[in-house]
Amino acid sequence: MKRLNILLASLCTLSIMASCSDDHDLTIAPEDNFVSPVLKAVFPENTIFTEETDMNSNLGYVLWDAASYGYSAPIKYILQADTAGGSFTSPIEVTTSNTTEAIITAKMLNNTGKNYTTKIVPVTLDLRLKTVITSIDFDAPAQTPLYSNVQSITFTPYIAEIPMKAAYYLVGDALVGWGNEAANIGADLQPFFAANNDMKEKVYSFTGYFQNSGFKLITTPGNWDDAYGFTSSVASGNLGVNNTGDNYNVGTAGYYTFTADFSGNTYTMKPFDASSAKKFDTIGIIGDATAGGWDKDTPMTQVTGQEHLWVLPTVTLNAGGGLKFRANSNWDGGGNWGTGSIPFGVAENSSASGNITIDNGGEYFIEFNDLTGEYIIMPLKNAQKK
Repeated sequence: MKRLNILLASLCTLSIMASCSDDHDLTIAPEDNFVSPVLKAVFPENTIFTEETDMNSNLGYVLWDAASYGYSAPIKYILQADTAGGSFTSPIEVTTSNTTEAIITAKMLNNTGKNYTTKIVPVTLDLRLKTVITSIDFDAPAQTPLYSNVQSITFTPYIAEIPMKAAYYLVGDALVGWGNEAANIGADLQPFFAANNDMKEKVYSFTGYFQNSGFKLITTPGNWDDAYGFTSSVASGNLGVNNTGDNYNVGTAGYYTFTADFSGNTYTMKPFDASSAKKFDTIGIIGDATAGGWDKDTPMTQVTGQEHLWVLPTVTLNAGGGLKFRANSNWDGGGNWGTGSIPFGVAENSSASGNITIDNGGEYFIEFNDLTGEYIIMPLKNAQKK
């Protein structure tokens, strides 16, 4: 038995030595001799996507010269995209291929473009190839990815619906009333304002006159189940989800700024000094996005019980036009608010302010706060849902 064990050990040793000998015969080219892929052609160019585009169709192709690692490495090529002049720090992956070409479908290119714009406008992107060795049959060292040259492509993606952050509302007789149905948006349901359309930022605020009464927060018009309540009516605290907690009861009537941060479900309630704020007889919207163009204001309605809040529950706006908020139907009435994007923003009260551009036409809900310049210009269907 002892001789048998010695024989087996000898055979194992010989086997290992043979394997090592095979490994020593393997020659890996130094990295200085690696050859990067060369991106040669990107088709098509200047494509304009529309709602009629068949997104499953083959749109064009990408061609390149192969990369080389000095041996028959199985290489996967990844086509990456970044904004024109970008550093490819966080590139978008368009498609992959194990050959020296790739088919580009309409859906691939359109979806890539939507990462870089929320408007139906031309975009120019840089494209490059990245190599990855998919598998090896020997114990070779890991290889550094190779990158190709950069080529640009310009096209116009189609965006059926511009992504918009959620709308939230205050409801209660501290403001107007307790009707939480969608038909009450702009009345009993007073919308929160926000500084921008950044969907990662969930801070909203409302500045106005509060009666000595109560209110809650509504997520979905017509639904109490996902409303927010309060554990107490103090200056700051936590929101109760799924309609837990009581109303917020305003102890002393007056102007306040109520701010909610829905990322952590917290709130603050702070007094607001409106004593020196100018009061306007009328406020409307004007511009070529409106029915009256630049010649006639579309008047807004003053919210019940609020001297500085103005609303248009439903208005049709024209695609490609712009608008501004204007006081007293003239440019010298003390209010000329513009500059900003939709649906949320803070307008600048200045004769030098720019227009607020409306990219997509249709029915909109608009509310404006002349105390703060905050506004909402939101497609009606978005205002009525979370």
